[in-house]
Amino acid sequence: MRYLGQIITQNGIKPDPDLIKSVTNFPQPKKIKDVQSFLGLTGYYRRFIKDYSKIAEPLLQQLRNSQQGNHQLKWSKECTNAFETLKKRLTNAPIMNTPNFEQPFILELDACEYGLGAILTQEYDENKY
Repeated sequence: MRYLGQIITQNGIKPDPDLIKSVTNFPQPKKIKDVQSFLGLTGYYRRFIKDYSKIAEPLLQQLRNSQQGNHQLKWSKECTNAFETLKKRLTNAPIMNTPNFEQPFILELDACEYGLGAILTQEYDENKY
């Protein structure tokens, strides 16, 4: 079943491939508004992308710079890498399984200077979901 940009099955939830095409076909940003649009699209699916905030940091920095009065886009190699990595990770997004409350949960935490993240997983057949 398709619902709000996601496919819901008995095996779990995954991004809708038709909507993911709009991300993978997104052209490299030329203006700050393009960066905002791209981050809006990918941000909707951020729960499917491990380390989303870390990967997106160069693009987020562009937005921070624009809020401080610098409205020129200064595209760098780091921005290109972040842009392409987010697109690639989204096309290989995992299926999110529904929780099994009979099994233990595993809480994984990660933090750095510019990002904080946590993920709650469970193991099924020796794989984490």
